[in-house]
Amino acid sequence: MAHILVIEDEPSVAIALRDSLESEGHSVQVVSDGSAGFQIASSESFDLILLDLMLPKMSGLEICQRLRRRNRNADYYANCSWSFFRCRLRFKIRRR
Repeated sequence: MAHILVIEDEPSVAIALRDSLESEGHSVQVVSDGSAGFQIASSESFDLILLDLMLPKMSGLEICQRLRRRNRNADYYANCSWSFFRCRLRFKIRRR
């Protein structure tokens, strides 16, 4: 079971992601703006962060850049770009 942060401002997408991930047994926290997402990602430990690139208050790209600057040893991030319900993920998962 993974602890996953979803940063997504579109409610229907956030709900669909949360429901799908929780049905697979994962612990999911959802945030709807970039600034709040960055604060939570900075203060808690997550196995995976799924984030929209176009967010209010701070972009997904800026969140990734700031998190990587703070912790160069960070193991995993994913960038989601939602367009017509398609998601392109780029992520690096730590080998256990």
